[in-house]
Amino acid sequence: LFYMYRSLYYQTNCFLSPILPSVVCGGLFAGLHALQGAPLTPVMVKYMTGIYVYNVAICPMEAIHGRQSLLHNFLSAGVIGYVGVSRGMLG
Repeated sequence: LFYMYRSLYYQTNCFLSPILPSVVCGGLFAGLHALQGAPLTPVMVKYMTGIYVYNVAICPMEAIHGRQSLLHNFLSAGVIGYVGVSRGMLG
């Protein structure tokens, strides 16, 4: 099981599989944003990008530890949140 996370197939799939869910969920968030009265702009691609980056940030941690963990989710979300807030992109 440990070697499964380090395989090339798993890592490739880990980087490609979040594309469709990111587009769908990002589109839903952008739609909700537009329903609240905000103009629908290309800047809303940030929703899709954010979800994709969050999912992809978990992949190397799974490869290093050889398993999935809730701590990986917390760590990737925390790093993305920190970088986004410190650069003025979030919050």
